[in-house]
Amino acid sequence: MRNTKLHLTILAIIIVTLTLLFYVLGLIDFDPEPVPEPTAPAPQPSISDDMRSRIDANYQITIWEATWGRNCDSYVDRMVRGYGHLSQDQLARRNITIPQKATANNALSAVSKECNGLSHCSIEIEESTFETPSIGVCSKELVVYYRCFDIDRRREAKAMQGGTLELDCRGK
Repeated sequence: MRNTKLHLTILAIIIVTLTLLFYVLGLIDFDPEPVPEPTAPAPQPSISDDMRSRIDANYQITIWEATWGRNCDSYVDRMVRGYGHLSQDQLARRNITIPQKATANNALSAVSKECNGLSHCSIEIEESTFETPSIGVCSKELVVYYRCFDIDRRREAKAMQGGTLELDCRGK
């Protein structure tokens, strides 16, 4: 025990001595460097309308995934837990309909038909847009993943029921 304390004391003295030595020699600086002020971004060259239209023509929307109403699946789960013990006849007598959960890419066809090949697309999001029944008090969400060209990163766009989905590949 006594040797351990001695060794720790000697080690601490060596560390402090080396730290002071490096500080005196200028190898350690305890004062942090000041953070430089951010500079303004470089001005972008102006692009003529003709050039912009040629650029936009190369960037076309390609829909990869489009799912409508998946955010309401937890609501459906709660309904199943609450009414799952009832038979179909009992549910019908009580006028209760348990909706189906949303399937992945259930809106892919509709969104692709509306937007693929365009440089900009805007869709009004309503129940009738995707021909699916409403799910009680749950407001559905449309989630779309798309690309503007083949090796582009996957982009995400979301819109709630009653809103507008905007997909934009102009000048991206």
